[in-house]
Amino acid sequence: MTIKAVRIGSQGTTEALDLPDAYPEQRKMLRDLLGGTVDAGAYHRRARVHALGEGALTQGRELNVAAWALACVWR
Repeated sequence: MTIKAVRIGSQGTTEALDLPDAYPEQRKMLRDLLGGTVDAGAYHRRARVHALGEGALTQGRELNVAAWALACVWR
């Protein structure tokens, strides 16, 4: 089964992704995409939000308002 994902950029851009089936490979792909430790939050029964574990703001990165707005609507 292919796991579908949507990458939401900090400017609201989106990119469709196919995640690997095996969890360790998923985590590696997400770490590579986000650039660090990944935290997952279940905001919807059929979706998870994966975010940079160290916190974007503490690393001088731009806050991803679009992704967090989507997570809040699901909530």
